[in-house]
Amino acid sequence: MRQAPTAQERVMKVCEFGMTGLVDGRTRGHRSPRWVQPKDLEPLLRLYRERYQGFNVRHFCAIARRQHGLAWSYSFVRQALQRAGLVKKHRARGRHFVRRPPRSCFGEMLHLDGSQHAWLALRPEPRPCLIAVVDDATRRLLYAQLSEHETTEAVMAALHAVFTRHGLPQALYTDRAGWAACTRGSAGRPRAERPTQVQRALERLGVEHILAFSPQARGRGERVNRTLQGRLVNELRVACQRAPKSPHL
Repeated sequence: MRQAPTAQERVMKVCEFGMTGLVDGRTRGHRSPRWVQPKDLEPLLRLYRERYQGFNVRHFCAIARRQHGLAWSYSFVRQALQRAGLVKKHRARGRHFVRRPPRSCFGEMLHLDGSQHAWLALRPEPRPCLIAVVDDATRRLLYAQLSEHETTEAVMAALHAVFTRHGLPQALYTDRAGWAACTRGSAGRPRAERPTQVQRALERLGVEHILAFSPQARGRGERVNRTLQGRLVNELRVACQRAPKSPHL
C-alpha cells in the first residue's frame, strides 16, 4: 500500500503544481464507500410518507429501528428526509432558563401534571386530559392515563397506582390546580388553612407537597407533556389506521 506523502513531498508538489498538488489522486473521483444509492433510500422515504407522516425524525428513527430494521443513523435519516422535502429544517432551541439539578435517587421526587389536548387525532373534537407522573431523577414516565377532566378522583387514582407499584416518594411537585391547592379569594396564593383532599392524603402519608408558581418552575413535567403531545398523538393515529404492510428496510 502506498504511504501518504511526507511534508517535504507536499511542499515540492505545491511548488511544482500549485494548490492542486495537495489533492490526493488516490481518492479523487471515487465515491465514499458509505455512499447510499437513491433507489436504496426509496423504501425509507415511502415508509415515512405513507405511514409516519408528521412524526419528528427522532421518533421516526426509534420506531423504524424497532419495527422495520432501520440501520442508518439519525443524522443520515434526518438529512435524507429534509432533502426529500418531507421534514422541515428547524433551528436548534437554546436554553432560556437555568435548569434545576435533578434529584439523586429514583423515586425521591415525582412530578404530576394534567395536559388538556386533542390526543385522539381521528376525533379532534374531544380534548381529554392526560394525567402523567414523572420521576425527577430519571425522567421516567411512571403513569399516564386519559381522563375526561383533571379531577381529584383522577389524581387520586394516579397516585394510588404509582405509590402501590413504586413506593412513597419524599416529595410531589405539582401546579396550583383546584385539586392541588385552594386559592379561592387569595389572589392565587395557596391557603394553608384550607387543604384539599389530595393535600390531606399526602400529609397523612408523609409526602411533601411542593407547589409551582410558574410553568418554568416545573419544566421537567412540561417537557414530558410536550414530548407526549408530539409522539402519543401520532402513535395513536397510526395504531388506529389500517396501513399496508411496509417493506423491510
